Amino acid sequence: MKKVLFVIIAFVLAAWQLSAQTPYKAQVDSLVALAPAYNEYNTMRRGLFNNFPIGRKDIVFFGDSITDRCEWADLFGNNKHIRNRGISGDRVRWMFDRYEQIAEGKPAKIFFLAGVNDIRNHTHANEVFMMTVELMARIHEISPKTKIYVESLLPIRLDRPANAKFQEANLTERIDKCNGWLKEWCDTTDYVTFIDVASSLKDENGEMIGDYTIDGLHPNFLGYSVWKSLIEKYVK
Repeated sequence: MKKVLFVIIAFVLAAWQLSAQTPYKAQVDSLVALAPAYNEYNTMRRGLFNNFPIGRKDIVFFGDSITDRCEWADLFGNNKHIRNRGISGDRVRWMFDRYEQIAEGKPAKIFFLAGVNDIRNHTHANEVFMMTVELMARIHEISPKTKIYVESLLPIRLDRPANAKFQEANLTERIDKCNGWLKEWCDTTDYVTFIDVASSLKDENGEMIGDYTIDGLHPNFLGYSVWKSLIEKYVK
């Protein structure tokens, strides 16, 4: 009897250790604790989302302004199950305050893209990677049947006025590093799928193709159309 009990306890402990634990939890908790306060728009969007809960058939687009600015349901033929949970200006470290509202609804799928605002505000690429990994692990722990898709950070076009201050910040290199780490992690983790959107939107210099953006950061309709073509099979 004692032997059987020991085996059961060992099995439970092993399952707990393998569930959604990452080696980054403590460091990520520190990063999140030091996050600056989010702005009025962020607060407004969060309050709005709280009044429209997520359901089990929903397909959630979870991200920052790059997600926020697209009409995803319209892009996919007025799909009533697509829910836009993007917030302009959002950062990965802020999203730890709102992922539970999404995950607790046990949605069918989550498409995640965020991190460029963290990087543009002096967060190291490896920290964005660690926070993303930890965030996906926590979502999976709450909703293990949800299919999670991590999309690559998009390239930026540096010749646009709004991005001039990033010319000397190695922004493209930092984004590429983060994407490489995310792909490697997703390829070795059974509950996430990596989708490389960036490669189809970048030119020979690694920046966003000019015809796909107006401000150099956010895709225009052409950019979103290319993006749609890359994820359509996963959405459907």
